[in-house]
Amino acid sequence: MKLIRIATVFLSVLGGLMLVLLIAALTVRIDFSTAASGRMEQRQMIKVRFPVAGTVSFIATNRVMNAGDTVIALDSEHEKKRLEHSIRAKALIESEIRKEATPYGTPQRLYTLRRDFESTMQDILALEGTITQKTFTAPFAGKVIGTYVRPFDSVEANSVVMLFADNARYIFRARITQSSRPDIAIGSRAFIRLDNFSYQTHGKIPALVEDISSVIDTNGEISYTVNLTIVSNSLPVVEGYTGTADIVIYHGTAAGYLFHSAIK
Repeated sequence: MKLIRIATVFLSVLGGLMLVLLIAALTVRIDFSTAASGRMEQRQMIKVRFPVAGTVSFIATNRVMNAGDTVIALDSEHEKKRLEHSIRAKALIESEIRKEATPYGTPQRLYTLRRDFESTMQDILALEGTITQKTFTAPFAGKVIGTYVRPFDSVEANSVVMLFADNARYIFRARITQSSRPDIAIGSRAFIRLDNFSYQTHGKIPALVEDISSVIDTNGEISYTVNLTIVSNSLPVVEGYTGTADIVIYHGTAAGYLFHSAIK
């Protein structure tokens, strides 16, 4: 009889627990997520290259730059002197054209001057283009995060001389599988756990999915890269920190999630 009473109590408790679990499964709404490994990266990063060879003449000492600031340049003094000479020559030719373009001028002289003017303008445009090619100006507010040359170093055309990144918030770039792709959309919520910081102590970093792009690997298999915008963060994050993003794929009850998974 004692065993029967114990079994009866046990079954009653078990039944109560099952009822609680059933009610929770039908009423309590929670996040269901998929894990995706990735790393912190700058939102925009440029590998600075010059299309021409030359000697480094300037590197900004201020590592934080505004848009339009000169960040690094190759020596272009020769081109600048030629440009000044061409601009002066252009002014003189224009003055002579004005003199000849009168009833007292001669057509042959005017033709020669206009031909010289066109040639001088071509020189000016070419020199300005070369000077531009030898100068890297910040396309947006940002900072230098890596420099591979020093002043007076010789550089080859198209070699990387510097890394320049914007000042915007970091993004977390992760990789997801094809099976996870249908459940993830632009704007989906996520929570990032960095390997450098225990999330039990420091918590998770809230983020949002801002971009999804397909990637085909060497075996021809398709996966997807997901860029996550950091919503808020107080941790001293730097580029390259690795971690895991828990991307929310469903918010609702456990019963609803099971139904959602069944009809996928």
